Amino acid sequence: MTGSEAIQRHVPVLLEEVLEGLAIRQGGVYLDGTVGWGGHTLQILQRYESARVIGLDRDGAALAATSRRLADYGDRILLFQSDFRLLDEVLDEAGVGSVDGALMDLGVSSMQLEDADRGFSFSQDGPLDMRMNPDSGVAASEIVNTWTQKDLANLFFNYGEEKRSRAIASAIVREREAEPITTTLRLAELISSVPGMGRVRNIHPATRTFQALRIEVNDELDAVRQVIPVSVERLVSGGRLAMISFHSLEDRIIKRAFRELENPCRCPKEFPECRCGKVSAGRVVTKRPVVPTEREVMANPRSRSAKLRIFEKAQNPESSIAELRWTGNAERRTQNMSIILADLHLEPRNPKLELCLTMSVAAQTKARQSENITFRGGLKDFAFVLLVLVLLGCAIFITTWRRVAFIDMGYEIRKLEGTESELLHLQHEMEIERAMLSSPERIEKVARDRFGLREPEPGQVRVLP
Repeated sequence: MTGSEAIQRHVPVLLEEVLEGLAIRQGGVYLDGTVGWGGHTLQILQRYESARVIGLDRDGAALAATSRRLADYGDRILLFQSDFRLLDEVLDEAGVGSVDGALMDLGVSSMQLEDADRGFSFSQDGPLDMRMNPDSGVAASEIVNTWTQKDLANLFFNYGEEKRSRAIASAIVREREAEPITTTLRLAELISSVPGMGRVRNIHPATRTFQALRIEVNDELDAVRQVIPVSVERLVSGGRLAMISFHSLEDRIIKRAFRELENPCRCPKEFPECRCGKVSAGRVVTKRPVVPTEREVMANPRSRSAKLRIFEKAQNPESSIAELRWTGNAERRTQNMSIILADLHLEPRNPKLELCLTMSVAAQTKARQSENITFRGGLKDFAFVLLVLVLLGCAIFITTWRRVAFIDMGYEIRKLEGTESELLHLQHEMEIERAMLSSPERIEKVARDRFGLREPEPGQVRVLP
């Protein structure tokens, strides 16, 4: 299969759900942090004629193919070969302060899996590489052939959730002693030969091990942790971040990060209100992850494990109003007038009507200025009285609180004094008991009553020479 044929049959996962979840609008600017072969980006450009997309990807080959595929869209698409963790620098270079939405489609694309030379697939023989960017980083073969057995077992267990991680690591160490493991099929066959490693629900035995190696090679989990807050920071007010994950480790990180952004407060539950001062960054749109339909899974089996979660940045009405007020071009001023007329249920068809409306509003404003002078004077007096009452209330509260604190302190002191008296009494009783136990009469009584000892009769004691 040629590269162009592979691109043509490339199917983006959860396409309709992503487009709906991002709430894409005409004229918006959107970030595709994992543009890959451009599946989602192409649909955005096709369906929204004035939308623009900034695409990032570490895979230079994928970007080259995508740039040819999207060449007809001109300056509406900007592509950068970069890790999405560096999106701050990319957006600054592109001259974009914020975006209306961002998409992160995590995992490996079908094109990468089908390319044996990339080393992602365990069904085709190729070099054991697995790097998203073949020009940087450490290949999977180096990890497999240099890491200790303990480190490999921990890697397979933590990143692949592989129950037989120790047995697999042991088999790898034994095998590499004879010859280094440098190909994907050799590693896959070795894993399959480990006792207890059979297919489960038609899943290849090497799936979890290959997943763990890929995550470590590309530092995928740390990348997800770092990109979420940066992405939300660069969203406009009301903008949305959509993230698609393909295994539980990534989904768990996304879920927790979204919850912390929605509710960052760390105050104890007993507090009636927040005292830590942390403010919510927005809301989680998807309380539960969106998963593919049965129809999509049948058409694209690799989508079966996909999960979509969406976060919306908090609204900031003041910034939006300021943007409308201070825009200097005539088109935006006309738009502002249209908004005002729409609120009044009027249509901006007659220029004279707009002029009369503006003059009427100005006249009403001038007429009310004299009324505002008297009102402001009364408002100042009311504010002063309110301030005095608040200060008086604070003084009463502080005095009462101190009195209650002193009463509580006196109660605690009396309680400690009572405890001290009880301890002294107990000490006195113990000293009496000790004196009784040390007397000869007490010792003789205990020896006779408890142990049955008697004084020797005459003749029973013989003195040895």
